Amino acid sequence: MEVALVAVPMAAVALTRRWVASAHRHSILVQCDEDATRLKSGIGRAREVKAYCGAADPSKKRLPEAVHRRTGATCAETDQLESFQVQANYVLSEFCRISPAAQVVPRPFELDCLWLQCARIPPAAVSASIQQVLSFEDGIPEWQPRLRALHALLHIIGKGGTYGEAACEAASEMRPLLNYYFTEFPQCRDIALKVLASLNDEMSAHL
Repeated sequence: MEVALVAVPMAAVALTRRWVASAHRHSILVQCDEDATRLKSGIGRAREVKAYCGAADPSKKRLPEAVHRRTGATCAETDQLESFQVQANYVLSEFCRISPAAQVVPRPFELDCLWLQCARIPPAAVSASIQQVLSFEDGIPEWQPRLRALHALLHIIGKGGTYGEAACEAASEMRPLLNYYFTEFPQCRDIALKVLASLNDEMSAHL
């Protein structure tokens, strides 16, 4: 059986290629606009958080940086601290990242896996990474990563020891921020309240 070949004019081929290229450029531009909008929204949310926390407690200093450099630390020590902070940031960002198939409220095994990863990183770096996520410093405006970060914070507080102490200290510094989540985010209200309650329990235990 012979197959008849239809000659396609070169002008039509060129026109099709131009159309595909134009559609591809349009798709890229649309995605760039969406990314820019989300980034601006995230930056605006971070400013709102800082303004709220400042209004709630004017004497409160700015949320702590990733890991404070110790006075007199050597270059090697500083590099090691920064390396640990990079690891902590990666672990927390992966845990808080929401994929289409993921469940927003973390399941117990997810929290256990997070704990196993965090246990290899200094407590201060882990707590600082949680603070970064909760203060919208990642530029992402959605509430879902914050809810997961709050669950991570509560889980680590419950572990006790040096990690629990570091998490409690970080949560105490973030009390105005926790109040912000309780009042402004209905989705995060319950878990924010649990974190605040755990802080009160820790304070009562030390009285």
